[in-house]
Amino acid sequence: MTDPRKAPRVDLYGRVRGILESARVSLARTVNTTQVVANWLIGREIVEDEQSGRRRAGYGAKVLAELSEKVPEGVPLRFDRVEITKDKLHLQGTTEAAENVDKLVTALRASRCFGDARSGGARRRGAEGKFEFSADASLTCVEGAAEAGRKP
Repeated sequence: MTDPRKAPRVDLYGRVRGILESARVSLARTVNTTQVVANWLIGREIVEDEQSGRRRAGYGAKVLAELSEKVPEGVPLRFDRVEITKDKLHLQGTTEAAENVDKLVTALRASRCFGDARSGGARRRGAEGKFEFSADASLTCVEGAAEAGRKP
């Protein structure tokens, strides 16, 4: 048989547990909100520093123009992802033959911007017979480096 004097204690423990759990949830929500705000402020500082007060960083357009000039004509390439930062270029895409990636990298190396271009490899994708590839290069453009706040 249950001791009637212990029943209120079980209820007390449940109420205390509920208070503590509510406090934990509230604390986690506050910490998450504070972290999001801090990350946003940090990102804003970085963007403002990189763009030197301009609405957008201008080096991307120049790098993209150089890239479009250097992609070899007649080589079927599809770029699925083009990332341009002030330091590097990263490309991902598909092509019909693995050799096309070598042609792309060779053409990029002849550029004033992408002299250290390198292939991240090419692998056959599914039954389509296409190859997925990636390529990277450090940016060495005089204009791009100067605009990004670096010395050429």
